[in-house]
Amino acid sequence: MRIILIFIIIISFLIIQEAYSDTLIVNKTEGCKTGDAYFYTIRDAIGNATDFDTIYICGDYYPESIEIINKNNLRIIGISFKNKLPILNGEKNKCCLINIYNSSNITIRNIILRSNITTSWYSKINNSYNISLENLELYYIPGDIIVEKNEFIHVYNTELLSINNITMISDRNLTCMNISNSKNISVRSSILSDNFRGITIYNSSYISILNNNFLNIKHNILILNNISYFNLINNII
Repeated sequence: MRIILIFIIIISFLIIQEAYSDTLIVNKTEGCKTGDAYFYTIRDAIGNATDFDTIYICGDYYPESIEIINKNNLRIIGISFKNKLPILNGEKNKCCLINIYNSSNITIRNIILRSNITTSWYSKINNSYNISLENLELYYIPGDIIVEKNEFIHVYNTELLSINNITMISDRNLTCMNISNSKNISVRSSILSDNFRGITIYNSSYISILNNNFLNIKHNILILNNISYFNLINNII
C-alpha cells in the first residue's frame, strides 16, 4: 500500500510539473516551431525560463553563448530548421560557448559550437549537478584565437555528468576534455579527433569512458593524480 501511495505521489508531481512548464522558442524566422513564448536571442529565452521549461533553438546562426547560472530543471534543445541545426559562434568577453555554473538538472542537446573568437573553453561546467550534454558538435575553425589552456569541455567540481555522442575536432594543440574534482562522470559514444590531448582526469572518482573513438590524438587519456573507480571500456584508440 505504501509503495502504491508513493507511486501516486510521484506521478502527481510529474503531472503538476508538466502543467506549469512552458515551451520557449528561439527563432529568427517564422515557421520553425510553436510554443508558449518566442524570443529572438538565446540569452533572453534563458533569462525568462523557469523550472522545468524547455527552450527550443531553431536552426540558424547565433553570435551568442549559452550561459546557465543558478538555474535548475531546464532543457535546451536545438531543432533542425531548413536542414540545419543551430550554430553558436560565441560572444566577445565571454569565457565559453556553453557556461553552466551552480546549476542542476540541465540538458543541452543538438547544437553545433564553432568559435571564431578568443575563448578559454568551448564548454565549461562548474559546481553543478546532473548535467547532460548530448549530440553536440564542437569544431575549431580558422580564425579562432586559441589561448594556451583552451579546452573543448572543462569540468570542475561537478557530480553526475553525462557526455553522450559529442564530436570534438581540431587541428590545434587542444585538450578535448578536462575533468577535475568531480565524480560520476560518463563519456560515451563520442569522437575525439585531431587534438593534442583526449581526456585528462585529476582528483576525481567514478569515471566511465565507454565506446568512444580517439583519432589522431597524441595523448589519449591522461590520469594525473588521485583517481578512483575508473572504467575504460570498448574505446577505439
